[in-house]
Amino acid sequence: MKKKIINAKNYFEKNVKNIYAKIIGDLEKDLKKVDLTNPDVIIKAEKSIAIIDASINELRKFVTANPFNSKQDEIDFFKKMKPEIVSKLIYFVCIFDIERKRPKGGAKEKILYFDAEIKKFQDYYNDNHVFYQYFKGGETYSDKQYFLRKNKTIRIHIDCYGSYMDDDFAANLDTTFAKFMGYKLAIEYFQKEIEKFSLNPNENQQQINVNRSNLTWTGTKVEATEIVYALHACGVFNHGKAGIKEIADKFQVAFNIDLGDYYHTFSEIKKRKNGIPKFLTFATAKLLAFIKDSEK
Repeated sequence: MKKKIINAKNYFEKNVKNIYAKIIGDLEKDLKKVDLTNPDVIIKAEKSIAIIDASINELRKFVTANPFNSKQDEIDFFKKMKPEIVSKLIYFVCIFDIERKRPKGGAKEKILYFDAEIKKFQDYYNDNHVFYQYFKGGETYSDKQYFLRKNKTIRIHIDCYGSYMDDDFAANLDTTFAKFMGYKLAIEYFQKEIEKFSLNPNENQQQINVNRSNLTWTGTKVEATEIVYALHACGVFNHGKAGIKEIADKFQVAFNIDLGDYYHTFSEIKKRKNGIPKFLTFATAKLLAFIKDSEK
């Protein structure tokens, strides 16, 4: 009986490429759904990160369980496929981290802030200009050194992202290439944000002055954060379409308070042992007592 000969190219086309196409296809559908159903950019980024992370883990399991049939297959995966999906993770991590620290001031402050962040991305390209030229020019002469796992060495370059530094799932430059792609998307996003503020630099401050009231929040930031998230959860603004950031921004202006990093504050609230929102519980008890007293 003749032994069946496996064609390396067909193996790669039918297995690795098909699995990758399915994972990336499902990922794009999930990300689109998140984009359409979450108006708040930070919530959108947070949910997208979780979805991409799961997709990368799925891809990792397949790759580590199924060895490549040739060196070129391995190069193609770590040079093109993995960077494409990891670049999406990098992009949304940048959006989440930078947007949640967006200054509360006027257009000038925001433009300066975004300009500084864009410069950090550009510094990365400058610091890695040799590899960027290799990436941009579509060069191949060092592919074996850069994209075969057996050749991974800190002497060349290791720039792995988070938990993806893995002997079985990382080469020298796959994450570097992913950063080149992800940072490009981030730069485009923040340039658009700068353009919005540049078109009407006084609009933001004028709106703040119009909406500012004589009421000042004298409770704690944690208590105010509970209220903001409760209002969002109840869906009482714009038929439930208002995002956390939009509600928080209005709350801060209306009650003359800087909530700071309210996403981090909410994370701390979620870590409470009993999970009970203390201020909302306190407010409910006070309201019930007020109603009872008013009936006397």
